[in-house]
Amino acid sequence: MLLMVAGLTAVVRAQQPAQQPARLPMFVVVYERGAAWDDAKGAFQQASIPEHMQFLRTLGEPLVGAGPFRQGVAPGTADRVVGMVIVRAASQEEAQALIARDPGIVSNVMKATVRSWMTEGLRGCN
Repeated sequence: MLLMVAGLTAVVRAQQPAQQPARLPMFVVVYERGAAWDDAKGAFQQASIPEHMQFLRTLGEPLVGAGPFRQGVAPGTADRVVGMVIVRAASQEEAQALIARDPGIVSNVMKATVRSWMTEGLRGCN
């Protein structure tokens, strides 16, 4: 009888999903045109945008997603918001420090606003 209970316990444990490690909170980074942005040029012709894109590619795990907004990338548009990035970080300060290293921010071509994203309860986000 004891052997059967032990065997049943092992089967039940094997059928339970493994505990996922806790994921870091997500932060949304909204990029806007900075003081060094040349309004006569499109987003992809701006100084330091290639370095900005390379920086994002090298982020690895913290990067959840990134992309430009269609409305802000054309030359001469009035929309100052040009893109968004989503990162995972332990804190607001860590997310801000990460984005502060972005060449697009360092060069003042863009400025960024980092916001904590309340994803609790959203499917696939936690």
